[in-house]
Amino acid sequence: MWLELPSSAEGAWNSLTTKMRTKVRKAQKAAVNLEEGHSELVGDFYAIYARTMRDLGSPPHSQRFFRLVCDTFGPAVRIFVVRSEGQPIAAALALMDRQGFHVPWSGSDHRAAGGSANRFLFWSMIAYSSDAGAAKFDFGRSTRGSGTHDFKKEWGAQEIPLCWEYLLPLGGTIPDLRPESPKYRLARTLWRQLPLSLACLIGPRIIARLS
Repeated sequence: MWLELPSSAEGAWNSLTTKMRTKVRKAQKAAVNLEEGHSELVGDFYAIYARTMRDLGSPPHSQRFFRLVCDTFGPAVRIFVVRSEGQPIAAALALMDRQGFHVPWSGSDHRAAGGSANRFLFWSMIAYSSDAGAAKFDFGRSTRGSGTHDFKKEWGAQEIPLCWEYLLPLGGTIPDLRPESPKYRLARTLWRQLPLSLACLIGPRIIARLS
């Protein structure tokens, strides 16, 4: 899901639909504020990211993984944290390159700020990347019909098809590897029941072999 960006935050604001601007204004009025930085925010980002992944039924990367991303890619990395009363309630780790501004990892606490924190977070990143000269805002991949897909389309993001290739034995069939596949339903349900500390302990060992 890619959004073409104008050359300024003002232009990005004007490109939003009236309905979307109303939603952003509502999010801005919530008792939240934004902090933008680098590796010093990894801990706050990880607290939100890990909980979000657990609640989705997916294993998280380790906090060390994200510190290595910051060390390796340096100034190309920006971390955004939305706070309410000093506590992180939404966060994202983004990367910027010649193609655009990419948001591969983000999360939010749906229990906080009436659910508006995630919208405030993404508008803040769109404004930042527009002013920074990025040509495109990369929301990341989504499954059509999912909640995340609908959220990204609200901003005006366009679908860019992803093509997958499989090397199969003669007569083999393409496996269903989608996270929402029914064959993973039990595993996702059980994962959601794990204490967060346990999910963070064993999750990185699993995801390292899957992605």
